[in-house]
Amino acid sequence: MEADANAISEQDLINKVITPSIPSAWEMHYHLQNLHLKTCIQDIIEPLTVIEEQVMKQASFAQQQSQQKNKNFKNPCKLHHHTHEWDDCHQNPKNAERKDNKTGNGQGKTEHNGHSREQRRTERSSCPS
Repeated sequence: MEADANAISEQDLINKVITPSIPSAWEMHYHLQNLHLKTCIQDIIEPLTVIEEQVMKQASFAQQQSQQKNKNFKNPCKLHHHTHEWDDCHQNPKNAERKDNKTGNGQGKTEHNGHSREQRRTERSSCPS
C-alpha cells in the first residue's frame, strides 16, 4: 500500500470536512458563493474570513439592539417602543421640560394678542357676516 493511498485530496477535504463543519449562521453565504464547489482550499479561505466578519457584525448589532430594548425603565413610554421613560417623553403632558418650553397659561389656551382661544372663538362667532 502506497503512502499516497491514504492521502486525501483537497476536494475531498472540502466536501467531507470543511463543508459539514460550517456553522449554521454561515451556511447561506457559504452556498451562495458556491464555496462548497471549490476544489482548492486557498480559494475558500478568504471568502470564509469575510463571511465570518459579516456574521460577527450582524451578531454584534443584534446584541446592541437587544441591550437597548432590555433597559429597565421604571415607567417606560408605551408610545415609542419603551425607548425612554414616560416622564421624559415629549408627548407626556406632565413632562417638566415641555412645561418650561410652553408659552401661555399652561392649560393649552395660548394667548394671542392678549386673548385666549375661547375669547377669539366668541369674537369670531359674534362678528356679523
